[in-house]
Amino acid sequence: NLNNVFSFQLSMNSDAYNQLLSNNPIVLVAQNAARQAGKLIIDGSGTIDLTNGVESKIGSRDIVTVVDKNAQDTIKEVIFNAFPNHNFLGEEDIPAGIEASKAAINKFKDVENLWIVDPIDGTTNFAHGMPLSGVIIAF
Repeated sequence: NLNNVFSFQLSMNSDAYNQLLSNNPIVLVAQNAARQAGKLIIDGSGTIDLTNGVESKIGSRDIVTVVDKNAQDTIKEVIFNAFPNHNFLGEEDIPAGIEASKAAINKFKDVENLWIVDPIDGTTNFAHGMPLSGVIIAF
């Protein structure tokens, strides 16, 4: 359910915050998945052939690389190994366009235990060799 979003007060001291995070299985799995995807992203940095190594969803600003797909597959595998009954919505599984995005959100809006993932937020930067991207994992 999209209303089950983790929120932490900024006023928490770091010890309490770290204790909360270190005991939360959702957080631990998300961290593990992000680290494994991050390794793929680091290893793939600088390897993208912009003339042949990317697909375009809608124009040149919305691209997908093989590293995006591999990172998402890795994240999905880590999550499902830990939580086989959870649901997964990955950016690379959604066709191009606003209507496809709306349909995907509508399909999952009432499900429990939904993970939403953008394996490389900033794919254009990544594909151009700029270290300005990140892994997004929400639960």
